[in-house]
Amino acid sequence: MRILYQNIVWILIFIWSFALEASLLEHLQRATQGDYIVTAQGKNLTLLHIYSKKDQILTIEEITIPANCRKIGSGGWKGWVSQNAPGHSAWILYSLNLQTGQLLSSYSVMRQTRQDISGANNFLTTLLNLQLEPIPPRKRKKLGASFQIWQPKMVVEGKSIPGVEFDAWSTRWPKDQTELSERNIDVYVPHESDKYPSYFPYWLEISGLVGSAKVRIIDSGKGMESPAKVKPEEKGNHGSI
Repeated sequence: MRILYQNIVWILIFIWSFALEASLLEHLQRATQGDYIVTAQGKNLTLLHIYSKKDQILTIEEITIPANCRKIGSGGWKGWVSQNAPGHSAWILYSLNLQTGQLLSSYSVMRQTRQDISGANNFLTTLLNLQLEPIPPRKRKKLGASFQIWQPKMVVEGKSIPGVEFDAWSTRWPKDQTELSERNIDVYVPHESDKYPSYFPYWLEISGLVGSAKVRIIDSGKGMESPAKVKPEEKGNHGSI
């Protein structure tokens, strides 16, 4: 349960953070099947993919691979996924109800079985009520001793996009019993988000988790297709996995 909870923490923070002043549910209505990002955190790389969107059910695919794995190949991330993601250490599908924000199910592609999600929706309720505030320029990270504002790196389909400006936002998790209790969370999103996949931030930082936990996007794109299938007897109701 601990591993599943940590995965949900990261996935939902990434989705929520791009909602900014809009609600999470309003933002998720814009999700497009096939969009994906690849994040780097610690010793792992994680691919997050909009697996499907049917009626009011959104399914997100998460595939994790050790950062030192060299099995991506010349076909890039799309090719890697199409070959059943060789070298992966985790492969999970999550379904969300876009009307209520409820997490409906979690399915392990590796084990071909559902996972327990009890307690996860309490976390989601807290997440939906967090308010982001813009970080003023004077408080943003600077490049060395200069006054130039630091910007994350933008990568789309394996290519660096120079000169992209980012907006910075911050929030604070309320005091509770989770690992995020009273932590500050900073996120960076493209200023002109219509030009790039806009469901996730390109840099996320959580202070207080043994110093500072950072998650950055190393690639992003559109048009991904996944070979992942759910066993018929494990499928949920109303289009969820």
